[in-house]
Amino acid sequence: MASPDAHNKLVEVLAAMRAAGATSHAPLSRLDGPGTLQVAAGGEGRRARIAVRPDREPLGHTVRLSDVAPDPVRWLWPGRIPIGKITVLDGDPGLGKSTLLCELAARISRGDPLPGDASEPTAPRGVLLFSAEDDVFDTIRPRIDAAGGDPHRIAAFVAIPDGTETGRPFALPRDLPILEAIVVRLEAALVIIDPLVAFLRPGVSATSDQQVRHALGALKAVAERSGAAIVVVRHLNRSGGANPLYRGAGSIGIIAAARSGLLLAADPDDPDRRIVAVTKGNLARPARSLAFHLEGVPGASVARVVWEGESPWTATQLLQGQTEDDGDGRRSVIDEARAWLRETLAAGPRLAKELRDEARERGIGRSALYAARKAEGIAIAKAQTTYGPWYWFFDPDDAPEDERTHEGVDDPGP
Repeated sequence: MASPDAHNKLVEVLAAMRAAGATSHAPLSRLDGPGTLQVAAGGEGRRARIAVRPDREPLGHTVRLSDVAPDPVRWLWPGRIPIGKITVLDGDPGLGKSTLLCELAARISRGDPLPGDASEPTAPRGVLLFSAEDDVFDTIRPRIDAAGGDPHRIAAFVAIPDGTETGRPFALPRDLPILEAIVVRLEAALVIIDPLVAFLRPGVSATSDQQVRHALGALKAVAERSGAAIVVVRHLNRSGGANPLYRGAGSIGIIAAARSGLLLAADPDDPDRRIVAVTKGNLARPARSLAFHLEGVPGASVARVVWEGESPWTATQLLQGQTEDDGDGRRSVIDEARAWLRETLAAGPRLAKELRDEARERGIGRSALYAARKAEGIAIAKAQTTYGPWYWFFDPDDAPEDERTHEGVDDPGP
């Protein structure tokens, strides 16, 4: 079969949907039995049909488990990236997360197994890439070339056509029907969203557990229906803790929605070596950590990945090596709570109850949380009703409307 041109397929899907009046707000639903989806179109009610998972029957609102045939978990990268699921990749800026993902994309586009996988080569497959930080011309394409990828099978999503010359940014969860249609048309095995927070719809806060779970729940459904592995990228927060589940920026709901988590960190014994370690593995025994280094490419301004095999470092050990000292060899709980509150409240006011619940999930006790709040000078306000909720925020000008700021008064808590 001739090699598909990923860019042309992407353009074809967007143009067809736009010509038919398809809306990115319309949900996808199954049509005509197994293996088909529909995209709701414009005023005339036209439908765009795309094929998905022909091996599965569509489910209703409930299903008796005796009617469900058990499926084995399928892996794009055994023990690290499951097929049809969300994986989170965490790491500090500048370590090479995007370069690593371009390396994986290149291997998939060639049909080569991923590092540490002894499987035989497979058919080349497509990759869909969303990048808010790297330029397509001088960074992404050179990285794919340096990694030996097939650019015909890798598509970079630039913008949603909206009648303007430049289009508008892609936004989750609003534009998921478009993402799903493109994934199916490209036969994409991997979708990369780098970083996740850049593609959340305005108004969706990465620190709000409820909003994040809603957005990623819809993304999870797309992964399951299309069979694509979806990797979302996050930076690390500044809390300084060693538990990898709590070190990714944003709400704990992000890693909770993922079935697998990865950490990219520098090797404590060699700052030029990078370690990929598993932070979360709901579906299998965690795979061993892998090491690599980046080397320059002659005549290019990008680097490529050179794999070095397995590493004994775990994600927890890698983060322990980064923990800041405060004189007694560890960072205090209150310092961690202060750093978390600064990041969490940066986007605006939050309900006090939500903050207490999220702090508890992170291992931050009530006394440490309230001490950190006072140390940071965080203001509080209560809705002007008998049982109105309390809010925490930095700037009194940000106090929600119809609420009264209280000084010298503490919210009563649960």
